[in-house]
Amino acid sequence: MYRGLPSSQKENLPIATAAAQQVLCLPIYPNLDMSIVDEISRFIVTQ
Repeated sequence: MYRGLPSSQKENLPIATAAAQQVLCLPIYPNLDMSIVDEISRFIVTQ
């Protein structure tokens, strides 16, 4: 939606760009199966 706007170029958004490179959003919800948690954890460790 906003990707095509000139103002959305990362050169124009230095703080958002830096935050995006440092923040990791993990899925979390009450019914998240432990096997999925294990899979996500293994993926993170290998990166």
